Amino acid sequence: EDLAELQKKLVEGGLTLEHSEHAGGADTTRQLGLLSRYPIVATNSQGADGSLTYNSVDADNRPKEFAMQRGILDATVAAGSQKIRFLGVHLKSKREIPYGHQDLMRRHEAYLLRKHADSILEEDPEALLCVYGDLNDTRRESPVRSIQGPTQSTRYLEPLHHTDSRGHVWTHYWEYQQVYSRFDFVLASRSLRPLFKQKESYIIDSPGWSKASDHRALVSIFKLER
Repeated sequence: EDLAELQKKLVEGGLTLEHSEHAGGADTTRQLGLLSRYPIVATNSQGADGSLTYNSVDADNRPKEFAMQRGILDATVAAGSQKIRFLGVHLKSKREIPYGHQDLMRRHEAYLLRKHADSILEEDPEALLCVYGDLNDTRRESPVRSIQGPTQSTRYLEPLHHTDSRGHVWTHYWEYQQVYSRFDFVLASRSLRPLFKQKESYIIDSPGWSKASDHRALVSIFKLER
């Protein structure tokens, strides 16, 4: 319903994105959505109703099964003669919780995402795969490195470089700690990377950007064949 309402408001503002995919996990409040001008020709989203699980430990370090909080959105969009497969995520936040370790949860969720990406690239090494989302960690931390994979691997996912109008790369400001961080990423498979136009891509820093979110949005431009 929220996604449909957003579509409606965008139409009222002059932007029609008629195709959509919705995904979620164990968290019934925070979910994932994709809106597209181009047709969504296939979907394989993971984790609905908490079905994507992993084994870890609770706050007292006792074995416990967890479900991925927001799942993995998986949608293939046909644009011109090419198809781009999008994997969207929102990993566990850095907020401490009483029933587990937030950092371990994020690592496991990152591993599940990497496992899903590997299955796609093993089946089609030339797939135009775009992995994106709020990873709630910085580039050198374990979750992000796990999603990237080994640099020399044919299945490596490269974090794409974005800057704002001042050349800054941060996407999130935590006011309580007064910390600027890059938590939001777009990563590309080896086949998709050459289509990325870095000079035309950017981080939105226009006045009022924080009214919608405490994260700054990334705009990624890809040049596709018609």
